[in-house]
Amino acid sequence: MRRILLIFLCFVTLCAAAPRRSKSDINKRMQETEQKISDTRKEIKANSKKTERELANLQQLQASLRKENKVASRLRTRLDTLQSTSRRLGDSIASTQTRLESLRQSYAKALIAARKQRQSASATAFLVSSETFTQARSRVRYLNELAAWQSDKARALREAQSLLSARQHRYDSVQNVVRHNVDSVAAIERNIDAKKQKASTLVASLKKQGKNLNAILAQQQKLARDLDRELNRIIEQEAKEAARKAAAEEAARRKAEQAREKEKKDEKKEEERPSKATPTPSKPAPSKPAPTVDTKQSSSFAKSRGALRRPIDRSSSVASNFGINEHKEYSKVVVNNNGVDFHAPLGANAVAVYPGVVSTIVVMPGYKNVVLVRHGEYLTVYAGIENLSVSKGQQVAAGQTLGSIVAYPGLDNTSRLHFEIRREKEKLNPADWLAQ
Repeated sequence: MRRILLIFLCFVTLCAAAPRRSKSDINKRMQETEQKISDTRKEIKANSKKTERELANLQQLQASLRKENKVASRLRTRLDTLQSTSRRLGDSIASTQTRLESLRQSYAKALIAARKQRQSASATAFLVSSETFTQARSRVRYLNELAAWQSDKARALREAQSLLSARQHRYDSVQNVVRHNVDSVAAIERNIDAKKQKASTLVASLKKQGKNLNAILAQQQKLARDLDRELNRIIEQEAKEAARKAAAEEAARRKAEQAREKEKKDEKKEEERPSKATPTPSKPAPSKPAPTVDTKQSSSFAKSRGALRRPIDRSSSVASNFGINEHKEYSKVVVNNNGVDFHAPLGANAVAVYPGVVSTIVVMPGYKNVVLVRHGEYLTVYAGIENLSVSKGQQVAAGQTLGSIVAYPGLDNTSRLHFEIRREKEKLNPADWLAQ
């Protein structure tokens, strides 16, 4: 705007200082000035679009980096577990090999001893040569125990060989998984490094666009404040309406009770009179008014903490987290986010995270349609919806489509949804409620 004013002032000054010119010259100069002003406006708009696009790209990169860092962290943890398992299996294989070698030596000695015994005398001769029946019975028991011992040694040897083979197979399998995870972690880390470099380039570029950047962030901050004020107003209005309705129901109930009391008194007086008139039957008591807040649904929603589905029907990434979002590396503007912003592919739909009723739909600048779904005393807020699929007062199920998510102007083929969870006016961190 300053640039445009400067051009205009220069033009006025030149016109005042210059000698008298013809009308055609003045018109021509006016047209040239208007063209310069138009070109300057287009340039400012293009620069703002560039800043907005680079900021959106940076936010998307940062969201992707957070996601990949989580994946890499999980893979590293799994890799540590696998390597620990591999070491234990290696130790177990070494122990089994030692035991197997000991069994082999023991079994070989037993075979040699048995062969020597067969060479010296047969089992029958050994028994026949017994001097007494007791000695013969002892020799039978000895031969049986020797045969059982040899059989146990052979079985133990076979079991040790089988165990060694199974552990070796398990070890080889774990080693293959370890190698695969090492390659996966390395690939993700290379990708993270490349994205960090790209993010650094964007940050450096945004630093040079200070005024445009601050204006865009300030606009985002204003939109967030406006949405917060409107949501608070709606929640207060709903609370007042609920209180008014409850008061009216209570007044109607008391009036009905007073009428019944009066009827009872009138009936009693009528009974005391010497009259044959039939007393008027009393009216049935009206049902007790329902509570203004569905406590059962509130309790059910509270128990779903950490298990709610995401509010988008496609794969998405977090572009802006709950709470204070500072941009120290490229701006001093701080944006306070009362929810979470998601990036999703163009054409994605917003879906209800839990059964409830659509309490309000409001149009807000920067968000198009904002849908509030009430779950007892809890509310979920979906801002940035077009092509609505629901209406006010409609019951919705978990996963039901609320409408399509609006395209994000800074990114091609990308949509953006702002999502909040509140307990009446209290703002809750959606990250604590959504399933990971």
